[in-house]
Amino acid sequence: MKCELGAIPAEGLTVGTEFELNCQSSEPLTLNAQALRLELPKAEKFSLRILETRSLTEHEAKFIAASYKAGQIAIDGATLTDGTSAVPIEKLTFEVQSVLDPNEQPPQAVPPFSAESMWWPAWFFVLVASAVILVGVLVALLYRRTKRAKAFQLWLESVTTPMSPFDQMNKALRYAGRERDPEKQLAAIDSAVREYLCKLYVQDFRKLDGAAMLGRIRKSDRKFLAAKELVSFFEETGRVRELLSAKKLDATEALNRVLPPIHELAHELANRIEAGRKKGRGQ
Repeated sequence: MKCELGAIPAEGLTVGTEFELNCQSSEPLTLNAQALRLELPKAEKFSLRILETRSLTEHEAKFIAASYKAGQIAIDGATLTDGTSAVPIEKLTFEVQSVLDPNEQPPQAVPPFSAESMWWPAWFFVLVASAVILVGVLVALLYRRTKRAKAFQLWLESVTTPMSPFDQMNKALRYAGRERDPEKQLAAIDSAVREYLCKLYVQDFRKLDGAAMLGRIRKSDRKFLAAKELVSFFEETGRVRELLSAKKLDATEALNRVLPPIHELAHELANRIEAGRKKGRGQ
């Protein structure tokens, strides 16, 4: 796969600046857009980060990306993967400027304190420095949370259809049942249920386990009635995923004996949630 940067600002790229990354592949891409991640050599782990998948077709992928390393970037050995399939990326080079102003004058040397100037106790300076660091950390966390929330909202808008979340999930499960690769079928089932829950509660559940998901749901829905079904579904999908990954379960057995009950668990979970919502509305 060959990747190129899209339009670059006239002033050039700086650390943290978002930019378009456009990739072309001569071979058909069979990747799951919702599970894509970039694997880089250890020395280049800050050189490129995919923030959002804009589009994914059979021979083309478009992303929003950023670099958190300044200087001349040369990435060789990167791989685009969804955890199941992987596509190597040809060597990618670009330049990232530091956010520091190169024309800025170096800081002036601080003259030694005189006896008259040292009237503040040492603990005061420690306290001020600690407060500055704390505020910086809080600002960084708030910025990160806001950015994640924005990315989630964009994703949610991209997967929203005129169909209800329940009907859309059932449609996705039907398509998943046609997949003959057990790992891909399991991933499709898991993705369908997570997308249903994300739409229903407008929360990002795409990477949470069942217990963490349940904790978040109960903060907004104290009468949630499908706790047992939710935890059971994600525990079972996790167990089957481990068996498939360790090659302890062959494809025929998985498709014919193990995955059908996973489908049933997904339906039971969604039906239980829908029944609880109807009960809550007094229907």
